[in-house]
Amino acid sequence: MLNQALVVSTLFLFIFSGCSFKSRIEKNLKKTDSDYSWSGSGSEPFPGESVPGVKKMNLVYRDYSKLRKEFDMCPYWNENFGWGEFQDVRTYFQRTELYKIVDKIEASKELEKNGYPVIPVYYSSKSKEPFSHILDKYKSYVVKPNHMSASNGVWRVLNGKTGSGEDVDTKKIEKEIFAAMDSPSSSNEWLLNHMTRGFLVQEYVIHDDEYKFQTIWGVVRGGLIMGPGGFHYYHPDGTPIDGSPPLQDPELWEEGIRMAEKIAVNTDGLRVDLLVRKNADGTKDLLVNELELRSALGWPNEKLQFAHFWNEGYMGNCIPGI
Repeated sequence: MLNQALVVSTLFLFIFSGCSFKSRIEKNLKKTDSDYSWSGSGSEPFPGESVPGVKKMNLVYRDYSKLRKEFDMCPYWNENFGWGEFQDVRTYFQRTELYKIVDKIEASKELEKNGYPVIPVYYSSKSKEPFSHILDKYKSYVVKPNHMSASNGVWRVLNGKTGSGEDVDTKKIEKEIFAAMDSPSSSNEWLLNHMTRGFLVQEYVIHDDEYKFQTIWGVVRGGLIMGPGGFHYYHPDGTPIDGSPPLQDPELWEEGIRMAEKIAVNTDGLRVDLLVRKNADGTKDLLVNELELRSALGWPNEKLQFAHFWNEGYMGNCIPGI
């Protein structure tokens, strides 16, 4: 029955995939406007927040003990949502509680406070106090702005050499980082463009691979390995997707899944990125690199299934607000 429901849901989402985001939402709202639409009085969910082309409804998640309130998409959700719609809505979230997810400085602090292994931080700041003298203390490190995405503005220095093989100029790095702090995020997410900007200096972690796990309702639904050979996709049980090679470290993969699911408890969707650190004694362990509220990864064929599982968690749980 579950497989049949998944097929039906997948076909349904495919049929609607050609419609615009706005028209799909408006079509669904015709059935609910009279009952649930927010009229400008009463309790507006997440005041001041809006999504272009989507009429906000006075709907909230049924039980915030099972979903952290700051993740609640009920005011915008409808059963026709696809993967793209879930990502689009999150672009406009104005929930400052989520800075603990998207702000690289705050995320590292929160994860470490909760006992997760993170990349060691040598220094972090949200001001333009000179810091080149701090960089001079280290031969290897990574410097990254806290509000950028897709590795924009990141400096990697290994044994005194930059990624391009040049001798490091710490004054230049300082200047470039301060310039990045004056620049908008490379993403159009509201949160990334309204946080207090800063930067962090981290240990340069020797690694080949990075695991990127997509969790939905606290369960890993797919993962990929980004390494020297490119991007390789896998089902949670480690089965390769689209010709990816067999897993090299299935036990480490399973450990990563357990960690990702523990981090993602009480969230509706969260990507957890883990570096596979190569230690001097030949062993490997996992460090949390970043958490992603929105994922731009190009999953080959899994997005319809991801959206199916995501929608399942909202069906029956989006109720009129008080």
